[in-house]
Amino acid sequence: MTERRQLDQDRLYPCMELRNVEWLQSFESLDRRRKVCLFRAPDVDAMRESLRSEGVGFDRVWAAAQRDPDPAALDGPARVTL
Repeated sequence: MTERRQLDQDRLYPCMELRNVEWLQSFESLDRRRKVCLFRAPDVDAMRESLRSEGVGFDRVWAAAQRDPDPAALDGPARVTL
C-alpha cells in the first residue's frame, strides 16, 4: 500500500464510522489505474460526505443491490446475455 493511500484511509475511516459507513471489499485493475470499492452505508450521501469531508477523490458513488446467481440457472449450459 502506498503511503498516500494509507494516509487517505487513516483520515477517512473515522469519518466513515461517524456516518455508519463500513468498507466491505475493493477490486483493483491489474494496471492499478481503476478501483471499485464496495461499502455498506445508510445512503449514498453518507459515503459522499465521508469522502468529501476528508478531500478523498472519487469518480462516482451510487446505490446498488446485491444479486446472487439463481442456482437453477447454474445447472444448465453456460449462457451469456449482453
